[in-house]
Amino acid sequence: MSRRTIFIVVALALALAMVAGCATPAPAQPTQAPAKPAATQAPAQPASGKKYKVALVCGLLGDRSFVDSAARGIQMAKDQLGVETKILENADVGEQQLAARAMAEQGYDLVITIGFGSADWTTEIAKAYPNTKFAIVDSTLNVPNGTGLVFKENEGSFTVGMIAGISPSALGPPTGLPRSPRPTPTPSLPSWTPPSTCPTEPASSSRRTRALSPWA
Repeated sequence: MSRRTIFIVVALALALAMVAGCATPAPAQPTQAPAKPAATQAPAQPASGKKYKVALVCGLLGDRSFVDSAARGIQMAKDQLGVETKILENADVGEQQLAARAMAEQGYDLVITIGFGSADWTTEIAKAYPNTKFAIVDSTLNVPNGTGLVFKENEGSFTVGMIAGISPSALGPPTGLPRSPRPTPTPSLPSWTPPSTCPTEPASSSRRTRALSPWA
């Protein structure tokens, strides 16, 4: 779980605890027989009965950031929406492009890529497969069948900072790099003072220069 996600969960837990502490206790109710658990409902499916297919083409998992978050989203879509999903991870950008084309060829309804560095080649593939929807995280696609998943990270950072300022004991003290010591000033070297008079060039040297010069 990312650090930002942990901060949000902690903030929600604090808010719920405050609401529960201020609430008026409800009067005691007579004990009733436990209700029969409701039957588990299957994930909602489109009216046409078609099962949508979504593919995530990304770098290697394990970055604890964009890639892992996108993979969790794909898993949630599979569990809650009942869509067919596939994750194709590869560190090589060329292999990612081949994987995205392969998913479009196999009839996947949505192909998702990650990172602004993937915007150009994702746009090219989206133009080649107009019947397939494409999406990209942290960038935009200027094609009719493409969309960008861009987030206002500055707003989330402000919110986390505000929560940390209100309740520093819950989130811990702010961290940062230690301040480096100030460098010791280097002693200045004595400045050079030109002599008041320049030495006179020997006469023999002047005659030798005029003799060797072709323009003399």
